[in-house]
Amino acid sequence: MKKLAINGGTPVRENVAHPWPNTGYEELEEITSCFTRQTFSGFIAGTYEGGPAVQQFEKLVKESTGSPHAVAFDTWSNGIVAGLLALGLEAGDEVIITPYTMTSCATSILSCGAIPVFADVCEDSGGLDPVDVARKITPRTKAIFVVHLFGIPADMDPIMKLAAEHNLFVFEDCAQSPLAFYKGQMCGTIGDLGGFSFTQSKHITSGEGGVAITNDVKINNGMRYVRNHGEIGSTAQKYRQTSDYDYCFDVYGTSGLIGYNFRMTETAAAFGVAQWRKLGPILDLKRDMGTFLRRNLQGIPGLELMIPSYEHTPSWYNFPLRYKSDLTGVSRSRFVAALNAEGLGFGTAYVPPLYEQEIYRTKKHWVIRDYASHVDYENPGCPVVERLFHKELVSTLDIRAPYTMGDMQNIVNGVHKVMENLDELR
Repeated sequence: MKKLAINGGTPVRENVAHPWPNTGYEELEEITSCFTRQTFSGFIAGTYEGGPAVQQFEKLVKESTGSPHAVAFDTWSNGIVAGLLALGLEAGDEVIITPYTMTSCATSILSCGAIPVFADVCEDSGGLDPVDVARKITPRTKAIFVVHLFGIPADMDPIMKLAAEHNLFVFEDCAQSPLAFYKGQMCGTIGDLGGFSFTQSKHITSGEGGVAITNDVKINNGMRYVRNHGEIGSTAQKYRQTSDYDYCFDVYGTSGLIGYNFRMTETAAAFGVAQWRKLGPILDLKRDMGTFLRRNLQGIPGLELMIPSYEHTPSWYNFPLRYKSDLTGVSRSRFVAALNAEGLGFGTAYVPPLYEQEIYRTKKHWVIRDYASHVDYENPGCPVVERLFHKELVSTLDIRAPYTMGDMQNIVNGVHKVMENLDELR
């Protein structure tokens, strides 16, 4: 037995904290090209598709995903708003969504005047539970908002079946799961639209930014309309004759759309172009790391891996585990403190359930106040989310470069060391 570092023993490794972006001269060269062209925003009256870097970024994403349409945004949160508006959401419509995700996913629904209805998640993926989604569909439901959390694909077949039965849109948030696969299908291409985030903490970055993808020309048109102020004046009428996009007119919804300035800059797009070209090798390394961790951390009493039974290929934003303190007799916080004393980088819980925020309960957003009196945000019926947040979930974000396979071995060694010496923590 080895004495745990939390009790004065020698740690498995010295703690290391690497920065997020992996950048080099390729990014600098692409960004410099904007200065060479003297083009920093290609959105001008009568030209609504952006400059050469924006169009190149969208082209790369289309080629990689096989999607006929890709739309770049200044932030992915704004991309979500544009995507939801492009579905024709109106006041009082309901969107079923996980409460175990970034707050902007649900507040984007509120921004459209629609109501977030929270459904539980599956304990083996963190993705929406189709059984609970089915329970929460009502005549007001307009869409299902899927988040492929942790880089693990959600169970899409039953969700798509529900959507077809009830004539619902399906939105796939792939912020943590670019180019992940569910039963051979790429996440983001299974539903009606999907998209990716490029903030600094994601797989790749453009500083801030996002790109949405869709097979539906009406959704594409609506997103482009919303992205660029909703300009539909005489210049747009003229542009209609020369563009492949009829986004001023051929859109979903029964009321007129309004637009915003959600446009990606040329420098951000150029940054994204260089980063997207690196995404394949980045994912290859992450998948090697994830496979290694799964293989070497399985079968530990009191610690369960999150592995859905269906065929899937994760893209690993982080590596989640479910810790069973009722079996070990050691609290989760004490367990994670011991891991981190060994030089590892683990955290607990992920994020608080969104329905605990005051905008749903005490200081209600106007949509909740005026349209959602029938929705119970005090008791939304999400026991798995509650269990993951309050009791079980632990994870590490170190499943990425510049961490190495040697670091993954240290994670394995550290977890085994702590689990084999739990008596020291009791």
